[in-house]
Amino acid sequence: RDADDAVRARNGYNFDGYKLKVERPRSSSGFQGRPSNYIRGRPGPPSKRTEYRVIVEGLPGSGSWQDLKDHMREAGDVCYADVYRDGSGVVEFVNKEDMKFALKHMDDTKFRSHEGETSYIRVKAENDRRRSTPRRSRSNSRGRRRSPTYSPRRSRSRSMSRSRSRS
Repeated sequence: RDADDAVRARNGYNFDGYKLKVERPRSSSGFQGRPSNYIRGRPGPPSKRTEYRVIVEGLPGSGSWQDLKDHMREAGDVCYADVYRDGSGVVEFVNKEDMKFALKHMDDTKFRSHEGETSYIRVKAENDRRRSTPRRSRSNSRGRRRSPTYSPRRSRSRSMSRSRSRS
C-alpha cells in the first residue's frame, strides 16, 4: 500500500527542475527494498541500463554525475551517468544514435562543473578504453577469473602464468 501511495503522490512530481517517474517494480524479486533509487530522475527503475555507453575522461575534480549528465544531454537522451575519482566517467544513452552523436560531437568540448571548474573532456567508445589498457592473455578463456589478481595470498604456482600474461 505504501508503494501505491508513493506512485500516486510522486509520479510526475517536479523535483528541482526534473520530472520524476515513480512506478512499481515489474517483479517483487528485483526490488530489494531500495525505493530511494526511484527519485533520482532516471527513466524507470534503477536497473534500466543500456549498452549505448561512452567513457568520458578529463573531468575536473568537482565534476559530479549530475554535471556530466547535464552536459551530455546536448547529445541526446541520457539514462545513466557516473563519475569516478580518477577524473573519468561513464554515460549511457537510451539509443544508439545519441551515443554516436556524443562520440562525434561531444569529444573535446568544454565541460563546466556546478562549482565553475572547467576542463576539456575526451569522449570515447567503451571499447576504446579497453584497448588502451595492457592486453591480457586469452589462453584461459574458459577460466572463471576475468582479470589477474596480484595478491600475496595467491600460491606461487600462478606466478608463471602471471609473467606470461604480461608479455
